[in-house]
Amino acid sequence: MTDLATIHEALWLYLTAPIIVLSAIYVTVRLKAPQITRIGQAFRALRETDPEAPGDVPSGTPAILATAASVGAAAAVGAATAVGLGGPGALFWAWVFAFLLAPLGYAEVVLARTNAPGKNDPEASGSLTRRLIHQGGTARILGMVLLVLLAITGFAFVGGVHGGALTDASLALLPDGAAAVGYGVAGGAAALALLGLRRGGVVAGWLAAAALVTLAAACILAIVGAPGRAFGAIPRAVSEAFSGAPIAEPWIGAAVGEIFVAALLFAVPPLSAGTGALGGLYGAARAQTTRRLAATALLGPFLYAIIATLLVMAFVGSGGYYHRADTSRPFSEIGVYGSPFASQAERDDPGRVHTGYLRIVDGTARDLALFFATDQGMVRDARFEFRGNPADVALHFTDGRVERMLRPRDGTLVEVDMDQELGDLVIKGRMLPEGGGLLASSFSRGSGADLAGRLALVALLLLLAVGAAAFGLALGRGLPAGAPAWAAPALSLLPAAGIAVAGAAIVPSFGLIGGLAAGLSSAAAAILIASRAREAS
Repeated sequence: MTDLATIHEALWLYLTAPIIVLSAIYVTVRLKAPQITRIGQAFRALRETDPEAPGDVPSGTPAILATAASVGAAAAVGAATAVGLGGPGALFWAWVFAFLLAPLGYAEVVLARTNAPGKNDPEASGSLTRRLIHQGGTARILGMVLLVLLAITGFAFVGGVHGGALTDASLALLPDGAAAVGYGVAGGAAALALLGLRRGGVVAGWLAAAALVTLAAACILAIVGAPGRAFGAIPRAVSEAFSGAPIAEPWIGAAVGEIFVAALLFAVPPLSAGTGALGGLYGAARAQTTRRLAATALLGPFLYAIIATLLVMAFVGSGGYYHRADTSRPFSEIGVYGSPFASQAERDDPGRVHTGYLRIVDGTARDLALFFATDQGMVRDARFEFRGNPADVALHFTDGRVERMLRPRDGTLVEVDMDQELGDLVIKGRMLPEGGGLLASSFSRGSGADLAGRLALVALLLLLAVGAAAFGLALGRGLPAGAPAWAAPALSLLPAAGIAVAGAAIVPSFGLIGGLAAGLSSAAAAILIASRAREAS
């Protein structure tokens, strides 16, 4: 898991993010900044459906379905994790990437709905990958590679990241019913996918719109308790992105680099994961013109950023991200220290991390001189569980990293496979929440606490079911004409299958695998769209 996390971080920091930024800047210049010049046209085009045009859904439906596929559950939980690690400044970078990704979506829709130069085959358009495959030559190979990457992303990212986020949120907001939530969402996503766009697209669009409104309502309930502090999160997001986040006891603050990394690893991937695939939804729209329809694709990233803004305002307004809450974390996410820290400098002092053994008996650490901490603050009243029971283990650390794990067997401590068993060791106590725990903590501290939490969970369930179905249908539309009849339905079910796998927890590090897949497919799609920006213009 540690090695995968390192690769995941390096991929997004040093490959995917630079490629997205450079490709987006080039496309923005080539298309004369459509995210600015065509945003008004985008709102008008939502209603410009042509009943005589071929297609399965009205013009506005693809935009709302694509937004649902991006927001899903990972946008909310990812925003919570980013704020938990970096504070409100993470919101600034979410807006920056929304602004950059908008023209890539615009260009993708133009390319998806038009033929390549020299081609006049109506079956050669409908999605970016289909267009490339029918173009032949090198483009055909690139299109097939991108289709494979997007299929893996649909399964592993929607399942591992969105599905994992839903599990995280469900455990925090609805502990007693969390086990059945993933399977229910997977079943709903599969049913919507099998209905297809023609029979179920409009209904799915209305469900997505209702879910987004419901999530916004939950955020507003959390905001109204302290509106001044909540709205203050917006200017703070800008200033802290460049100056760093100050200490808010017991939260130790964040450096500029930490804020950027937190946003890039947790808030940006859901926004970019559908690049190259979701344009296929627009290929099914009954639009008056391709360019006006493409303008509606500009709205999705900005709507994503608006939802993220409401969530961050809820986290800041409620004070959820800098107040300890009773929660739990996998022990692999915890640091062990010889002395407590109260600032970033103290946390990063190598002399504080623990080297040596930690013995845990009956769920309690025997060495009272050791301290446990998340990335941003100390854990109070720590207790430990292993597979649901009080833990009885021994761990050996080198520079704060677990090197060996031992468990009692026949009266002696025996070394076990740490890769298989460390993930079952959980720490409970009062700690700074993130992810689903921060969602629950923030909504419980706001006005109408019980209602806000329930509304948020319902919204995430609907968004993930509709979004997974939309991603799957977009994948099916990416196949070339002449593909076997079973191939499109099979592809459309991949995201639902991924959610079911995430619920069963049978693939270790499923979320990290999904993040790697999304990083590769996003980078590949950005390059391919940029390489055809002249055609789009």
